Order: sequence, then structure tokens, then C-alpha cells
Amino acid sequence: MFDWGGVEEANRLLLEEKQLQFKGAPEGVRVEFTTNGAQATSFEGRQAFEVPFPDKLYYFQRREFFRVPTPMMDPYTAKGVYADSQTFRCEIQDVSLGGIALRIESVCLGETEKGTLFNDVALFLGSFGTLNVALELISPRSFTTPNGMLRHVVGFRFIELSGQAEGVLQRLITKIEAKRRNLAG
Repeated sequence: MFDWGGVEEANRLLLEEKQLQFKGAPEGVRVEFTTNGAQATSFEGRQAFEVPFPDKLYYFQRREFFRVPTPMMDPYTAKGVYADSQTFRCEIQDVSLGGIALRIESVCLGETEKGTLFNDVALFLGSFGTLNVALELISPRSFTTPNGMLRHVVGFRFIELSGQAEGVLQRLITKIEAKRRNLAG
């Protein structure tokens, strides 16, 4: 089911088509599918279109930036401040030029609303130094470990990453990936 359009001529033309192709990117993940033509129907008392479920659904989990997991031993960390002035400090799970994921035990950051901005977060990156960045929370998710512990991983995107910070992150990512390849043989 999908919405009836506001232009009647476009709705009429859509109903005449024998095959429809859909493309979208919910939460940045590209999804594509093709269906047979649409039929007019109603949904919750309003006009709508209905199509049969597609035979094939293509889901492309591709990131814009290469992402690498950070070291588990001697982990990199992030420290920031909530709007109410409370601080958080947690481990960086992975990093890319587009953002980071933080691994946390605290429920507070894991339940923070998508879109929340953190304007002065310090990333402590071992020998690469400390970067101060602005982040936007984009994907909080929770999971239970095999031993029954509740954990949270929170994905953030960088807001206006400086050229200097981007250079540091490029060197960091290159070093982590080179080390991973050497260990893999």
C-alpha cells in the first residue's frame, strides 16, 4: 500500500502502467523492487494504491564511508555532555569518515532520541591524539549478550568534520585496516 498522490492526472497514469519500479533509501539503506501495476483501493478511509508484494526485494547495505572496528584491547573512547550537563564516557566500537559507533552499558545514551546533537565530544584515539567533534545521534540499538547483559551500540554521524580531523581519521583507519590485514595473514 502507498499513498494516493495529490495530482489526479499522475494517479490515472500510474494506474495505467503494467509494471512499477520502486527505489528508496530508508535510513540511508538503498531498497529497490519492481511490481506489477497498481490498483486503486482505500486505506484507513482514504484513497490509496495497492500492489502485490514483489518477487524480489533488493536491499543494499552499503555505507558511504569505509568503517573499521577499533581495538578491543586499550580501546579508544569518547567523552561528551548531555543537554542537562551530565557527562558520558564510552568506548568507540568502530569509526569511519562519516561517523562512529559507541559501545555503552548505560541505558541513558542508548535511549536518547534520534537526531540529538552533541556539539563538543572528545574522541581519545591513543597515539593519534584527541579530536573534538560535533555528532548527531542516528541509530541507537540494544542487544543482549550471550551471558544475559543488556548492551547498547549508538551510531553517530559527524557534523562538519574539519579537514584536520578528517586527516587524522584517515590515518587512523588506514593503520587499523593494515594491522587487521597483517593479522589475517
